[in-house]
Amino acid sequence: MAATNPKYDRLLLNQERILALAADVEKVAGMDSCLNQILEHRVLDNGLKLSKVSVPLGVVAVIYEARPNVTIDVFSLCFKSGNSLVLKGSRDAEHTNQALLSLIHASLTKAGLSTDLVYLLPSTRESVMELLN
Repeated sequence: MAATNPKYDRLLLNQERILALAADVEKVAGMDSCLNQILEHRVLDNGLKLSKVSVPLGVVAVIYEARPNVTIDVFSLCFKSGNSLVLKGSRDAEHTNQALLSLIHASLTKAGLSTDLVYLLPSTRESVMELLN
């Protein structure tokens, strides 16, 4: 791919961008947890207590194009918010996304967590249909 192609810049992961990704992950890690926050609480006239509490969605699926930084950004946000993640990147970034997923899996394993928390779909269009079905 020629450096003049707009995708070239989006796909580029040099040392500067990797350090920026790591800094972004550290920012997310340093954020207060959004889990189990009481957003609203009230007691009805009959004494029934109602609370609105923030909880994980469960599984988040993200389909994205030639932007490998999304792999790390979305994972860190989903992990912080207690959600599992299904990723579907483009064919252009397939090898980079697989390498980033390997780093994520190694980090999860080191922390004693299941690598099943994040899954990368094949980069084919058919995998989107399988996901939607």
